[in-house]
Amino acid sequence: NYFQLCCALAGCTSEDEFELQPTSVLSRLLSGQRIDTVGIIRAYEIYSHLPASVQDELCDKTILPPKNFLQSTSEKSLVERFLVAGTMKDCSLMVSLRLISSDQLAEEDVSSCCRVVHVNKVVHPRAVKEKTKNERLSFACTVKIVDLDPKHPKNIINGYERFVAGVNLLRNSPTLRRPCIL
Repeated sequence: NYFQLCCALAGCTSEDEFELQPTSVLSRLLSGQRIDTVGIIRAYEIYSHLPASVQDELCDKTILPPKNFLQSTSEKSLVERFLVAGTMKDCSLMVSLRLISSDQLAEEDVSSCCRVVHVNKVVHPRAVKEKTKNERLSFACTVKIVDLDPKHPKNIINGYERFVAGVNLLRNSPTLRRPCIL
């Protein structure tokens, strides 16, 4: 049963009202991933044409982007946004789910430390008596973002080279992959 995991990631408390919540981990990650407006080709072009001093600033991990880099349209800000979005695209999530009984749910203040997700118990209809078919299970869950490694401008160069190599491979060997459009 993957419902509890889906609910935990989407920020829902029940599968009955499943919807991606704006405060959920997935929604926040997606927002971070979408701040890139240029893509790998344009990021490479911009970065390659920046003055050496600006490239050095981007390589220095002790210098954080200014607060307004999300609103700025400067070439440096476009590269910074690409790098931050790349960081969000390459992180990992750690999800912890713990089954809690209805007694524990009533006794403990579980909701103060983590989200509680309620899902319908999925069982084979012939395996249980009629009264337990609609039983709901509750899970205490936490979701953490881990392995958040800031991307470096060398990732732009390496990513661009891999992208171009892949495009060239497909151009030079058209039989490797069928076209998407028939």
